[in-house]
Amino acid sequence: WDANGCQANPSTISQLITEPAEIIASITASDTGAAHPPFSVMFDANVTPIATYNFSYNISVDGEYFPGGSSTTNPFWVTFTNHGANEVIFEVEDILTGCIVNDTIIIHVQGVDVPNVFTPNGDGVNDLFVVDNHGMETLNMLIFNRWGEKIFEWNTAHTDWNGTGLDGEDVSDGVYFYLLTAVGEDGHPYEERGSVTLIR
Repeated sequence: WDANGCQANPSTISQLITEPAEIIASITASDTGAAHPPFSVMFDANVTPIATYNFSYNISVDGEYFPGGSSTTNPFWVTFTNHGANEVIFEVEDILTGCIVNDTIIIHVQGVDVPNVFTPNGDGVNDLFVVDNHGMETLNMLIFNRWGEKIFEWNTAHTDWNGTGLDGEDVSDGVYFYLLTAVGEDGHPYEERGSVTLIR
């Protein structure tokens, strides 16, 4: 095995084997975020020694894989729409030798995930209404009952609701409504309205 992880199998013991030079590949990104989607990033591959090569990439966000792609042009662009920490894994293949090396870059895409149900019954499972956010500079949440009365609110320093009202008492089962406002790290504003069902 050589420095590129390639193995040669000579047909005879006396056959001369020439080890190819080690490929060193690095991928650079024009911006790694966090930025709001769709977020277009230019990637530039640098490979030494200079050789003809292809490169492909795969993308995963929180362990979930999304279709990647490949390119024969350099530099090239990729647009990200899945918020979170997008891990981009590149494979660079030397066309002459078939050897492959890898490089990884993390691209951060802003966004929020708001659940639609929670069960604050003290069993340790789904007890809190938590907004999963990525790349938010500030985040504020207002919770209202069906009559439009504010029963709870939180800001960036406090990021969940345990099913109690402003008076600290448990609120009853039912559907509650929220207004979320946030500002991303790139200054982009967010506003979401929706409902969450509380079941004890």
